Amino acid sequence: CSNQLSYNHHLRNRTICAYFRWQIYIILSNIVKLMKEILDKSNGLEQLLIDQLRLRIGTESLQRIRICLNGVSEEVLWKAPNTGITSIGNSVLHCIGNADQWLSSILAGAEQKRDRALEFKKGIECTVTDLLKAIESFELRLNEYVQSLEVINLKSSLIIQGITTNGVDAIIHVIEHFSYHTGQITLLAKLYSHVETNYYGHLNLDE
Repeated sequence: CSNQLSYNHHLRNRTICAYFRWQIYIILSNIVKLMKEILDKSNGLEQLLIDQLRLRIGTESLQRIRICLNGVSEEVLWKAPNTGITSIGNSVLHCIGNADQWLSSILAGAEQKRDRALEFKKGIECTVTDLLKAIESFELRLNEYVQSLEVINLKSSLIIQGITTNGVDAIIHVIEHFSYHTGQITLLAKLYSHVETNYYGHLNLDE
């Protein structure tokens, strides 16, 4: 009888242990499943961000800058209302220089240097045609950046221009930086040459 009780007690302990092992397995499986869902969602958001980079700069900003450049004269290209405002020409060079540095730094995993001061230099001998060619060259590089960004880890930390960032933050910076300077270019083009940009002419925004 004593042996039977001991056996039953041992069996019960084994059953309890097996039950808890099974519960732990279920919990861990659910955690792994949840982490995979979070990772998949994160990767999906990163792809959406890269798509926005292509749209906001490649489709929108570059086209808007082209419209502005084609509507201004050489005389106002490097003109600014005061020393605190950057000219159209300098702003174009600055947009391209900043985007090149930040996007190439993400891909390299380390800061890539650029001659930022040159972007703001006065008296640059550069025509509207030259700037349009510079935009065309950058557009080709942008397509290469986008393709490369789709296959790397955007969460890695790096420092660019003294700013601690990562790939996701850096892409957001590039989009907003390019966009607000495009707005400045648009303002100066309208101020100096009364350019009719008509950016949303293909849409009925009152619908």
